[in-house]
Amino acid sequence: MVGNFKILGFCFFIWMLNSCNNTNQNKDVGNKLIANNLNLFKENLYKISNESTPKFFVKEVGSKNFISDQCGSIIDMGGLNLIENCKKDYFELINKEGFEVNDSTRYIPFKVSNLPKKSGFKLISSIDSVKQNIYQKVEFSNLYFSDSGEKAFIIVRETDRSNEKFGGKVDIYFFKNQKNMWKFYKKIMLLTA
Repeated sequence: MVGNFKILGFCFFIWMLNSCNNTNQNKDVGNKLIANNLNLFKENLYKISNESTPKFFVKEVGSKNFISDQCGSIIDMGGLNLIENCKKDYFELINKEGFEVNDSTRYIPFKVSNLPKKSGFKLISSIDSVKQNIYQKVEFSNLYFSDSGEKAFIIVRETDRSNEKFGGKVDIYFFKNQKNMWKFYKKIMLLTA
């Protein structure tokens, strides 16, 4: 009986070790995906502000879940299931691209480790540290790799503050893994303000 528990414990240890390796590998891939596509994200900024406007990337990726935040902010009215319908709409939109995400999907949280100096962006821990009245902020959430490892998506939220006014948008970027390189293939705008 004790021998069975040792075998079970050893199997659990191996599973945990493998799970940690996959998580760390996904974090590394996430960092590379963001770094390799900086120009793409920069080209798709809302462009309310001019080129000299300070631009910030929030280091924390996935500290918030866009789908939960957005749908959770809806006030549900008398049995209309607005929150559930909102989530269903987002999941259907994403799953049309070959994913299988739902309410229990776990996204990958990590910190962006560094950006090239010529990127024009500054890495920050939180927007609270920004003291300017005019800025652009880019924040990443909901990074997800398909089970096959062939596709990924990431939700990018941009806030543009210009002369005491806020604008911005939320996009979802889709990528395919081609010969161990993540290539962008599609963008869908989810919200604009």
